[in-house]
Amino acid sequence: MYQQHQEDVSVDLRRYLEILWRRWWVVLLSVVLCVGAGVAFLALAPRQATATASVSINLITSDPFDVGRPVSELIDPAGEAQVASSFVVAERAAESLGGDQDAASVRSATEAVSVANTAVLRISATAGSEDQARAIADASANAFLEYRSELAQNRIERRVEQSNARLDELREELKSVNERIAALGEDSDAAIEAQSDRTLISLEIDALSTQLATARGIDTNGGTVISPAAAGQVEYQPSPLLVLLTSAAAGLGLGVILAFVLQGLRPRAVSRGDIRNSGGEDLLGQIDRTNTQMPPEGEGLAAYREIRERLLAGGLVAGQHGLLAVLPIGPAAVSRGVPLSLARVLAQSGTPVEFIALHEDDVEVQQLRQALALGEPEVGEAGARYVAADLPTFSLFVPQTGSEDEPLSSAVRQEIERRRSSALVMVSVPEHFGRATRLAASRLADASVLVAVRGRTLTSTLRRTTHDVALQGGTVLGTVLVDRRRKAQPGTGEVSTGRP
Repeated sequence: MYQQHQEDVSVDLRRYLEILWRRWWVVLLSVVLCVGAGVAFLALAPRQATATASVSINLITSDPFDVGRPVSELIDPAGEAQVASSFVVAERAAESLGGDQDAASVRSATEAVSVANTAVLRISATAGSEDQARAIADASANAFLEYRSELAQNRIERRVEQSNARLDELREELKSVNERIAALGEDSDAAIEAQSDRTLISLEIDALSTQLATARGIDTNGGTVISPAAAGQVEYQPSPLLVLLTSAAAGLGLGVILAFVLQGLRPRAVSRGDIRNSGGEDLLGQIDRTNTQMPPEGEGLAAYREIRERLLAGGLVAGQHGLLAVLPIGPAAVSRGVPLSLARVLAQSGTPVEFIALHEDDVEVQQLRQALALGEPEVGEAGARYVAADLPTFSLFVPQTGSEDEPLSSAVRQEIERRRSSALVMVSVPEHFGRATRLAASRLADASVLVAVRGRTLTSTLRRTTHDVALQGGTVLGTVLVDRRRKAQPGTGEVSTGRP
């Protein structure tokens, strides 16, 4: 069961690939149209340039060399990014640009993103030109660092101011304590208490002095621009490469979908799988576009011989005699001459074959006599029979019929009954003879062979034909597939085996 499932999957995949191969022009056209739409979009859409400046953020601390953790863990990257894209920074950047941009436009054009696990911030600016984008990005980066440094400096100044005010208070208290000690003397209890107060005040003064010295020594530099936008690369939006690749991918996907949709709307026979799925049994062989010579020679003859051997291997008809109906499906001009060539090649195997030509006029009969080297006719009441001089096992029968007679006239039926017991009688019934004639041929025949035109014969028509043959009690031996570009050339000796 597993092996059967694998085979089914392989067949389905092969069929999908065949559909795409036969509809390659749909896929190609879809890709070309979508790429063209992408090119038009690039031509019409406004082009935007994006430049990026990278800054390294400094950790503002009283002792930058005594840090137990990485700087990236001691700062707030999201908060720093918010500050970099704030309106305050945008105002400063707009001022540095000399009024070419207002704060609102600078802020809307700027985006700040932190680099994970680092103290690096990337500030990007998008504008209509490369120079403008670079200028906004660099101005925003410098404005952010200046604003950050200014905030730190303001905090330190406020702290120093508060500390100085406290120092002034402590100095006044120390002066008061010293005066009290001098007035009380050194041995009294009050003097001892005053000395303790003086010691505490002195310690607090020393601590504040140390803090002031430390605060004044803090580095308030906000950071460094490590990669200015002026020296970096510029990205353009929309990106031509991205737009074209996306358009091509979309066109490819759309083309694949359209190929399957078209195949579903009007599926045509182009492969062995199509023929089998439509009831045409197996593919007996293929006739290419150059195989138009009558009688066939060289590679063309080899193609007909392959068809013959597959027919003979499949049993053909019991005893190699009876009636074999050939039912072309599709344009008659493409498959013209194929049934007659097949009849002649079958006769080359030693099987007596008589081909009945329906509704042939005198001109066509003379062309056939010349092309197939047919001898003088044996004329009877039902019609004329021509035997090939170089192939006695092959004969051509031209029935005597009037213009008002149906193709399978009484004369044709009489000849079939007279010869079917001793020879393989073949008759070709194209679609223009009508469905009734094809139904009659299927009913009278011991077996039928279908002739389909590759890429032109609808699978629905092929399925209907095989259904008609089955309803008439007939058997389809297989299908011959003819290249749709095949066309008889003047001078080849190929003529119609039925009126077009």
